[in-house]
Amino acid sequence: MKSSMRLLSVLIFSTIVTLTFGQKSNWSTSFANQKVFIENKGQFDGRNWQKNSKIEYAIDYNGFNAFFTPNGLTYRFDKIIKNPDKKLEHSHEPKRINISELVNINWLNSNENVSITTDEKIEPYFSYAIKNPLTKEVYNINHIKGFNKLIYKNLYNNVDVEYEAQFEKGIKYTLFVHSGADLSKVMMKYNKRHTNIKSEFITYSLDESGNFNIKSSLGEITELKPFAYYKDNKQEVKIKFQFENDILSFQAENYDNTRELVIDPWVVSPTFNSSTAVWEVETDGIGNVYVIGGE
Repeated sequence: MKSSMRLLSVLIFSTIVTLTFGQKSNWSTSFANQKVFIENKGQFDGRNWQKNSKIEYAIDYNGFNAFFTPNGLTYRFDKIIKNPDKKLEHSHEPKRINISELVNINWLNSNENVSITTDEKIEPYFSYAIKNPLTKEVYNINHIKGFNKLIYKNLYNNVDVEYEAQFEKGIKYTLFVHSGADLSKVMMKYNKRHTNIKSEFITYSLDESGNFNIKSSLGEITELKPFAYYKDNKQEVKIKFQFENDILSFQAENYDNTRELVIDPWVVSPTFNSSTAVWEVETDGIGNVYVIGGE
C-alpha cells in the first residue's frame, strides 16, 4: 500500500488542500478525514505565535489547527482573503492576505518534566514543503508520522491527560486524576490573539448548560460540560467547569481524592468556511501524489 503525502508552503500560505490518492482501487484516504496528531519536524514551528513554547504535535485540518506543546495547546483558524488595501497603483501589494485567529491555552503551573507519548500510529505518512523566507529555498520534510492519541504523563503530580482525535465527534481529552492528586491545581489559562485586517474577533464564555464556548469570526469551538466518574466502580461524580479571569478549572462535588477520578470533556469539531482550492498536483516515479493548495 502506498503512503499518503501532502505538501504545505508553511511560511506563505496557511490554508491547505487535504487530498490523497491510493495505489489500489479498494484503498483510499482523504486528509479531510485525517484529524490526527502529526509529529512536528519543523513544519509547524512558530505557528502558535509563542516564541518559547515548542510545538510537539499538531492537528492540521483544512483551515483549523490545534498545536500541542509541553505546557498547553493552541487553537488556530486561518483564511486567505482578498487584500482590502490592494490598490491598482500599488502593484507590489499582495492580492491576497491571510487572517488568523488564535486561542492559546496554557496549563497553569504544570510540571516541567511532563512526558508526551503517542499511541495508535496511522498507516499514511505526511510530507511538507517549507520555503525559507530569507533564501527562498524550498525543501521537503518527509515521512512524518501521525497518531490517533496523544498522552501527557504527569502533567501535574498524579494527573495524566490523554487526547484522542475523532473525525466525527471532535477532540476528546480525558483527565486521569490518580489517588492523592489535587484537582484544584488543574487550571487552563486562555489568551486570545488575532490579526487586525478585516473583522476578526474572539470571545469565550460558559453557557447556561455548563459548556465552554469559543467563538471567532472564522469558526466556533465548544468544550462540552465535563462528565466524571471513579475508575474503580464507574460511580458518577458531579463536576462542572468554572471560568474566572480567563482561567478554566474543574469543580467536583464531594470528591474523594483517595480514589482515581476520570474526567471526560469533549471538544466539538469546529465549523468554519475555509479554502480548498488546488494550486498544483504532481506525481513521482512510483505513483505517490503530491498536492499543493490554498485559496
